[in-house]
Amino acid sequence: MAIDNYRKSLKEHLVYYILIDRYSGNFIFDVATTKNLFSLVDFLYFGWNKHTEEDHFWGLPLKISVPKRIATPELFDGLQKLGVEPFHPTSGFSSGIHIIKALEEEICISILYFSALHFLASIGFHKGKIYQRILNSSVIENKSEKWNLYLRPGDPRKIPRYEEFINAFPFPANGEASLPLRYNSPNRIPGKPVAWPLFLTTPLADITFSQEKLDKAEKVNDEAWEFEQGEKGLRLAYRALEISPYCADALNCLALQSRHNEEKLFLYRRAVQVGKAALGEVYFQNNTGHFWGLLESRPYMRALHGLADCSWKVGQRDEAITIYWEMLRLNPGDNQGIRYVLGFRLLEENREDELDKLFEEHDQQEGTCFMLYNKALHLFRKKDHTADKVLEWAIQSNRHVYPYLSGKEYIPYQLPEHYSFGEKTEAVMYATETKKAWENTPGAIEWLGRAALQQEEVTSNTAASIPIEQVLQEFLDDQEPGLRKNVLDHYTDIVVLLKDCLEGYGYQFLTKAEEREFYEQRPDGSEEELVFCRYFGPEKIVDIVGEFLYYFIPHKVFFGRDILEDSGTIMKKLALWMLEKEFIGQGQADYMMEKAEDALTDMLEIEDFTMALFDYVESQPLAQEEGEELDDFFDVVKVEPGMLHLRAPDIKKNITIQVPEKVSRLCREGWTINMLLVKTHKGWAIDEIGVVYPY
Repeated sequence: MAIDNYRKSLKEHLVYYILIDRYSGNFIFDVATTKNLFSLVDFLYFGWNKHTEEDHFWGLPLKISVPKRIATPELFDGLQKLGVEPFHPTSGFSSGIHIIKALEEEICISILYFSALHFLASIGFHKGKIYQRILNSSVIENKSEKWNLYLRPGDPRKIPRYEEFINAFPFPANGEASLPLRYNSPNRIPGKPVAWPLFLTTPLADITFSQEKLDKAEKVNDEAWEFEQGEKGLRLAYRALEISPYCADALNCLALQSRHNEEKLFLYRRAVQVGKAALGEVYFQNNTGHFWGLLESRPYMRALHGLADCSWKVGQRDEAITIYWEMLRLNPGDNQGIRYVLGFRLLEENREDELDKLFEEHDQQEGTCFMLYNKALHLFRKKDHTADKVLEWAIQSNRHVYPYLSGKEYIPYQLPEHYSFGEKTEAVMYATETKKAWENTPGAIEWLGRAALQQEEVTSNTAASIPIEQVLQEFLDDQEPGLRKNVLDHYTDIVVLLKDCLEGYGYQFLTKAEEREFYEQRPDGSEEELVFCRYFGPEKIVDIVGEFLYYFIPHKVFFGRDILEDSGTIMKKLALWMLEKEFIGQGQADYMMEKAEDALTDMLEIEDFTMALFDYVESQPLAQEEGEELDDFFDVVKVEPGMLHLRAPDIKKNITIQVPEKVSRLCREGWTINMLLVKTHKGWAIDEIGVVYPY
C-alpha cells in the first residue's frame, strides 16, 4: 500500500521507520501501525540518540537521504538547523529500501513462523534477534562492526537535548505530510515497548475469577488444540484467554506452538500462575498426591512440565529440577514420566544424593530402559557392587543403547515422535537425554561396552548351539516327571503360545546385525514360518517376556483365568530353570521373574474388573439411544464410588459413566478400556466392552 493512502485503508498496516548507514548497512528501526503512528522527529531523536539497548547505531550524520514521499520543507529546515544536510535519493536502492525486504522476511520468520504471539509487542520482544540475524547475516562481515570501524574522527556526533532537538522542527504550516512530522502529544514514543494484550499481563489480583467463564474458555481452547499448527488455533487460544485469562491450557497451547525459548518461558510461567490460582489453595490441600488423575489439574501439570523443560533449556537448571520434584510430590504415580526426566537431569548435574532419593521413592524395581540405565550409571559412579547386575538388566531391557552412547551409531537429527520398549526408538530417546552424563563419567561408556559385548557373545554362542526350540523342549521334558498330566498340558499350552509369540513378534528385538544374519539364513523363497525358534537362543525369551505376558496373552489368545495364572507362574519357573542350566545369567533371570510377577498381578486385576464390568453390562436392559455413540479406547482418568471418569484421545472432554460400586472398586486410574458408549436420556451408557489395557 502506498504510504499516501494509509488514512483511507480500512485495514491496519505495519509502518517501518528506518535509519540506515548506506556504506556499512548498519541500521536502526522501529515499527508502528497506521492507526497508532509516532512522529518522524521523535523517531529521528530515538535513532540518533545513544541507548543502552540499541547501542550499535547512534549519532548525527553529516547528510541524510530522505525519500520524497515523506519529505516536507519543515523536515528539511529542521535537519539543516541540526547540521544535517538532507537530499533526495536517486533511486529506491540508494535510499536503503532493500532493508525493508530483509526486515519483512525476519519479522515473518521471528513472529509469524517462530512465535505464537502475533502482536505488535512481539516485534519489540524479539528485536534483538532480528538485528542479530540481519547485521550478522554475512559470513564475511558484521555490519555494525564495519560501521564502527570506519567512523571518522569526531563521529558519531552527539545530538542536542530532546527539547532543543524537537524545537528545531517547526509545525507544518499547510497540514501534515504522508507521515506526521511531530505531535504536541505523541501517540507513541519510538523505542518504548508496546503493551501486550491485557490477558497476558494483567495481575491476577485485578481479575475476578469465574468458573463459568473458565469452563467456556476451555471449550473454545479445546477447538484450538485441533488447529494447533495454524493461525486458526492461535486465534482460538487468544479468544479463550479473552474469555478467561485463567485458562492455563490456552497458554500451554501457545507455548507449544512457539519456537522461541524466551517466549515459551514467559507463557509457561503465566500458565503456572493462572493454573494454580484457578485451582485454589484448598484444592492443593485436598488433592496433593492425586494430581493428573483429576482432569481439572492437568492444565496446571502440563504447565509445570513445560516450564521445567524450558527452564532447563535456557540454563535455569536449579529451577527446573525443583519443579520436577514438585510434580512428583503432587502426583507420585507419575503419569507424565517425570521420574525419568528428573533422573536424566540429576545425572547430568551430578546430584547423587537426590538420585538416591529418586530411586528410593520411584524405582519400585521398575524394569524400564530409562530407569535401569540411569540407575546403573548412578551406581557405577558410587562404585556400588550392584552396578554390574543393574547394568545387565538395563542391557536386557534395551540392547540398542550402547551404539548411540558410544557414537558407533549417530543419533538422528530429527527424533522419533514415539518410541517402543526395547526398540531403537527408545534407545535414541535415552541416548539423546543422557549422552553427556555418560561421557562425563570416566570409564562409564567403556564399562557399558564390555557388558554389551559380553551379552552379544553369549547371544551368538547360544544361537549357534542351543536354539529356543530345543531349550523349551528340554524344559518340558525336565518338568514332566513331577507334574500331573493336566498340569503338564497347561505347561505345554503356554510353551506353544510362547513360541507363537516369538515367531510373530521376536523380530522386533533383533539388532541390525542379527536381523541381517537371520534373513540371510532363510532359504530363498521359503514359506516356512516357524524358523525364529530354530535359529535364536534363549536370551530372546528374556527379551520378549514382557510382550508375551502384557500383550500376546491378553490380546491374541482366548484365555481364561487359569491361562493368566499359569503363564506368569510358568515364566518364573522357566527363568529359574534357564538360570540353573546356565542358559541365561542372574540379571536376565531376575528380569524375567520381575516381569512375570508384575504381569500376573496386573492382568489378574484386569481380569476381575473385566468380568465384573461384563456381568454388569449384560445384566442391563438395552439402552435407548438418542442417536449419538462413541466407539473408542477410553483412558480412566478418575475413579469414584459408582463412577468412572473417562477420556478418549479424540474427545476433548471427560465422559462420566455410572457403574456399580463393586465395579468401580476393581477399576484403576490409568487403565484403558475399549468400549462402545451410547447416549441415553440419563447420560452415557456402556453398550459393549472390549479389551482392557493396564496402561
